[in-house]
Order: sequence, then structure tokens, then C-alpha cells
Amino acid sequence: MSFMPKVYSYSKNLLVFALFLSLSCCSTWKDREEYLEDNSKFAINDPFETFNRAMFEFDTGLNFIIDPSVDIYELLVPEPGRTGISNILKNIRSPIYLTNNFLQADAKGSGRVIIRFIVNSTLGILGFFDVASSMGMPHRTEDFGQTLAKWGIGEGFFLYVPVLGPSNLRDFTGYIFDTSILDPVSWLARGDNPIWWSLGYSGTLVIDVRSSVRGTLKELDNSSIDFYAALRSAYRQNRNELISNGKNDYQNEEYDFD
Repeated sequence: MSFMPKVYSYSKNLLVFALFLSLSCCSTWKDREEYLEDNSKFAINDPFETFNRAMFEFDTGLNFIIDPSVDIYELLVPEPGRTGISNILKNIRSPIYLTNNFLQADAKGSGRVIIRFIVNSTLGILGFFDVASSMGMPHRTEDFGQTLAKWGIGEGFFLYVPVLGPSNLRDFTGYIFDTSILDPVSWLARGDNPIWWSLGYSGTLVIDVRSSVRGTLKELDNSSIDFYAALRSAYRQNRNELISNGKNDYQNEEYDFD
């Protein structure tokens, strides 16, 4: 048995456990609103703050490895090229967006993803150019964490995951589901394909994301007294915005599937 099928099997087991834990925590977090208001440590959904801060510091240490890779990437690849690579990665992950729109019963969002994929894969040269956005169909991320939220599942406790960054129990469960089940590259890893398929793809994702956000993170770090707390707050605000505005913006767009 090859290495990647073992990883896939492990990911499925971890997903089942995390989803069970998330579901069991859902009523706990929702039914304890008064308790949360009286307990500041739980009010910010970070009961394991000591552990999370240790993971945050560990992740900061990893920057000595990751940042030079990002520096080389930005030096060798001009900004238009980096934008194109980001567009390709989004295009590859279209099955993730499509499935989660479907699970949220969002027919308009599903149609958007399908048309974006067709347009960008052809006119956009395999997704390098985001032609669909210029046609009034901008990219919108939908992941399984957002789907769970729209199903009424609470976020659970805050987590800081090295390399991946801030998360919570619900979103990390969603991440495992998306990457191990829905991501097309994970399908390649289930057979006898070499491991570099997944390693190269994962490394490209990490470098792409770090390159796109490190300027913002640096500003947040410089403007905050407690970078960890500021990052935790910014993450929750961003996720709440994605969850609440995922479908409401369609009515204002020029392109309509109705």
C-alpha cells in the first residue's frame, strides 16, 4: 500500500472524528450564551489559548523557512504571473466551490462556478486569466466550513494550526473534508501516483497564500499590541463576513442565472 492512500484513509478517519466533535460541541456553544458572556476566556472561543499561542509561536518560527521561499518566488515570478498562478489554483479547486454551493442549496452560486470554470478554462487559458470576473462573475469562495455554518453548526473553539494559520473546530473540520475529499489533486493521490503531486500542490498553495497575505499580516502585527489576539479577531470577523454575505451579493450583479 502506497503512502498517499494511507494519508487519505487517515484523513477520512480524522474527518469523521472532527465532524462528530463539532456536532457535539454545536449545542454546547449555542446553549451557553449566558455562560460565554460571563467568562471572557470562553467568550472569545479560545479555551485552549495557551496551547494555541504555543502553536502560533511555533508557526512564527517556521517563517524562517517559509519566508525565504516566498522571497524567491516573488523575485522570480512577477506580479502578473503570481496573479495568474493564484487564478489557476482557484480554477483547480472549482469542485470544492461547486459542491459546497450545492450543499447550501445555492443554485445561482453553483451555476456561477460552472460557468466560471468553463470560461476561465477556455478563454482564460486553463484559468491563468480570470476572464469570468470581467464578465460580471467574480470569484467567491465557498468551503465546507461555511456550509456547516449555514447548516446551523457553531464554530466551536478556536484553533491555531501551524502553516495553515487561525481556524476553529468547525472550519478545520471543513478544511479536512475539502482537501481530502473534494480537492481534485487529492484524487490523484489515491492511486499509485507519486507523492510529489500532493507535495508540490500543497507547497504551491502555501507559498501563494503567504505571498498574498503577508503584507496585510505585517501591517496587523505593526499596528497591534497582541498580534495573536488581533489575528484571532481578524479571522473570526473575516469568516463571519464570508458566511453571512455568501449569497446576498448576487442580487446586485449584472450576470443573472434566473
